[in-house]
Amino acid sequence: MSLQTLELLKIGFSFIGGATGAGLTNILVAKWIERRELRAKQRQTRWFPFLEAARDLEARLADLQKKYENIPPNKVWRKVDDRTLPTWARDFHELYTFNKNPDPITNFESADVSPDEARKDDPLVQSVRIRMGHQLTYAASTLYMTAKYLGYAQRVRRDLNAGRLDLRKSGTSAQKIKSLLDKVRTELHGTSKEHPGAGIILEQQDFIGESMWTVDNDVIGFFEFQSRLVKSPGWEQFTDLFRFYLGVDQKLATEVELTKKELGELSKELEKMPGSR
Repeated sequence: MSLQTLELLKIGFSFIGGATGAGLTNILVAKWIERRELRAKQRQTRWFPFLEAARDLEARLADLQKKYENIPPNKVWRKVDDRTLPTWARDFHELYTFNKNPDPITNFESADVSPDEARKDDPLVQSVRIRMGHQLTYAASTLYMTAKYLGYAQRVRRDLNAGRLDLRKSGTSAQKIKSLLDKVRTELHGTSKEHPGAGIILEQQDFIGESMWTVDNDVIGFFEFQSRLVKSPGWEQFTDLFRFYLGVDQKLATEVELTKKELGELSKELEKMPGSR
C-alpha cells in the first residue's frame, strides 16, 4: 500500500465516518509504517549481510581452487601419495596443531595430534595469535568466512520457518530461499559418489552457525572468531571446519565446486531483495 493510497482512503473515510474513519486510517498508516520499517530492518540485519557472506564464501572457494590446482614452484609444501599440497595447506595444518612445521594430517585420531593440549600452552597460543595477523590470515579468514555464512544461513532458515521474515515486494518467496539454502547445505555436507558426506556434516553446520551469534543478536567479528580458535575450551566447536579444510585438496571438484555453484544460485536470488545491491 502506497502513501498516495492511504491519503485517498483518509479522504474517503473523512466523508463516511468522521472521527471513526480517521481513526481507522491512522491504524492503517501505522501498520504500513511498521511493515516498511520491519522490511528495512530485515534488509540491514539479514538479507544484505547474508548476501555479502554468500558472495564472500563463493569467491573464497573459487580462490582456493586456483591456489590448489595451479601451485607455483615456490608455493609447494609437501607431496602426499599422488597429491601435491601448497603452502596454504600447511597453514591450515599449523592453525589446527599449532606446529610451525606440521606433517600433513591423515588420521584425526592420531595420538601425535593434540590440538587441545596445544591451546593450553599460553606462549604458544600467543605465538599463533601473532601469526594469524599475517602468515595465517588466509587460513583463519577462510574458516571465518565459512562460519559466518553458516551463521546467517542458520538464522535465516530459522526465521523463515517461523514466519518472521517479510518477503512481500522482495521478488522471491520463502519456499525458494529455503530450497536454495538446503541445496548449499546438502552440497557442503557432501553428495559426491567419490566420498559422500565428506564435507561439514549437517548437524555441525547448524551448531557452527548457532555458535556464531552474540547475545546482542549479531554475528561475531573476525577478531573474536580468532580468539575462539585458540581458546580451550571453545575451539572444538569449529572442529568440523578444520577437518573440511585440512583435506580440502581432495574435494575441489566435488564439495567445493558444488557448494560454490549453489552459493552462486543463492546469491542471484538474494540480489532480488530491495536494497541488496
